Amino acid sequence: MQSLRKAVRTLSLRQRPSDMDHDRNNHDNGDGGQHSGETGKKNDEPAAERKEEVREPVAASGEPAGASEAVAKSSTGRKQSGGNGRSSKRLMKELQDMARLQSEDISAELVEDNLYEWEVCLKQIDPDSSLQRDMRDQGIDCIRLRVNFPPTYPFQPPFVRVVSPFIQGGYVMEGGAICMELLTTEGWSGLYTVEAIIRQFAASLVRGRARLARKVKGKAYTKENAEASFKALVRTHQKRGWYTPPKEHG
Repeated sequence: MQSLRKAVRTLSLRQRPSDMDHDRNNHDNGDGGQHSGETGKKNDEPAAERKEEVREPVAASGEPAGASEAVAKSSTGRKQSGGNGRSSKRLMKELQDMARLQSEDISAELVEDNLYEWEVCLKQIDPDSSLQRDMRDQGIDCIRLRVNFPPTYPFQPPFVRVVSPFIQGGYVMEGGAICMELLTTEGWSGLYTVEAIIRQFAASLVRGRARLARKVKGKAYTKENAEASFKALVRTHQKRGWYTPPKEHG
């Protein structure tokens, strides 16, 4: 009996590798050797010659090639238009913080679901200011601004401009550009938030004695005009410096 067991064990060890592969394939496929729609065909190709799985090319960043070309989506489905994860998280947090504040004087919403472009509504300035009285008299509920964030936010400042209404004074320039040092690379700090920017802008309107324009003069309030105007005023201030108002002026 012992010699019979030894013989059976020896035979099993001598089983050919191809037969073992065939048995494994039959077991794994669970179809009696049928694979890829072919009946009764043995899958006895050498492992080195088997067709490898086609994988999507991987970029140096570790993401599939072409992934950066697709429009990114945030966790809530909002567009991210070229931004990175860090800036997107920061913007999502600021947007959520502003929503939680439920401020009566400032509100914000995305432009066409783009996380990197906001429309901000400044509803309340100084109630005793001339600009606020003008707004009440003309039935204007808020000053609308567009905020465009670079992919490097918060390390670089956003571009902020007035969309409507037309304003005279108050450091609002042609095209709706805003003359504030904190919106420049030199004056910017990553600690600023959108809310802080808008509140500073509201203070500058009062300090600059802003009024609603009775007649529209100068260039229209467009992004292109605002960018050109902002670049020009930055060049001017780089030569002459920025004016710092006294503390009693805010």
